Amino acid sequence: YASSLKGIDCRIQIVLGGAQCNGDVGRASAEKFNFLDWVVNGEGESAILDVMEILRRGSSEIPPQTSRRLAGKVVHNTSSRAFVDLDKLPYPNFDEYYENDTVQKLSFDEWLPIEASRGCWWGKCVFCGLDERGIKCYRRMLDERVVNTMEHLACRYKKLNFRFVDSVQPIKLVGLTQRLISSPFDYKFYMSLRPDIPSDHLEKLSMAGLRQCHFGIESFSQRSLD
Repeated sequence: YASSLKGIDCRIQIVLGGAQCNGDVGRASAEKFNFLDWVVNGEGESAILDVMEILRRGSSEIPPQTSRRLAGKVVHNTSSRAFVDLDKLPYPNFDEYYENDTVQKLSFDEWLPIEASRGCWWGKCVFCGLDERGIKCYRRMLDERVVNTMEHLACRYKKLNFRFVDSVQPIKLVGLTQRLISSPFDYKFYMSLRPDIPSDHLEKLSMAGLRQCHFGIESFSQRSLD
């Protein structure tokens, strides 16, 4: 699709980002696919604003953690970018998706995606390809902000089912659980959880609305773990 757009009008700027653009993969993608003008490595909220400002000014700058094609040659800026403050992000907006005629005809009840944290505080799975691993990279929204986001989306899209897209949740979510139990909304949600979560806390999550979950187990073989 991106290649086709570029074929229609070469002036269109194609920006690629996301979890699969981290590290060497992102830089290799920028080199390999000549229809890509920009590849963002890491979080994109501030990066896309930088790209738009650079284009507005007609500058040849390259933001941190970004690759850019200039005069047919890809240049990489590998300097680090500060992590995004999750509590300062705007609420997600799915208006364009729900205004689509096809989506409006769907008969099943969708689960709205919601992100309460980024990175993984565990950070010990040897097979993991997640770039932001370890306690220094892990960030989580305030519980109040998570619930406010759910309430905003529930009112805007008339949906009460949510899917937490976080890599993993903390062992205990006492504050969030209590806020959800006290909420006037009858939420149902999915979460990715650690297998060593206490059973009593799992029960409280169920009271708060947990209906689906999966447990991340690295391996049952100690040899592979070693």
